Amino acid sequence: MAHDMLVVEDDAVLQQMITMALGIDGIPFRTADDAAEALAQVRSEWPRMVLLDMNLPNGVDGWTLWDQMRQIAADRPLNVVVFSAAHNSVDRCAAAQRGALAVLVKNQPLAELLDQLRTAYRRSA
Repeated sequence: MAHDMLVVEDDAVLQQMITMALGIDGIPFRTADDAAEALAQVRSEWPRMVLLDMNLPNGVDGWTLWDQMRQIAADRPLNVVVFSAAHNSVDRCAAAQRGALAVLVKNQPLAELLDQLRTAYRRSA
């Protein structure tokens, strides 16, 4: 089965809540806790969409990981949804300039976050 979404999130509780909702919606997914694992997943099977935490552990942030995935992408589409604890216009503008499908803020109500994620997923088709 193809994995349509790669969820890159180091917070285990948040990752589990998101993937439970994706499972209920029938959206195939894989997960990664850091940049190295995400790159291995991308090289293994190209995702339809990436939910990308911008504050990752182990020295590689989400912005750098996004650049690394772009290098691997070649001619394939790279549909990214930025997932950030920061709620500022600088990050939102930077994400929009890079072509993000959406910018989701971690501290918003979970139902709203999941609704926006589902909308971005439909747009990534």
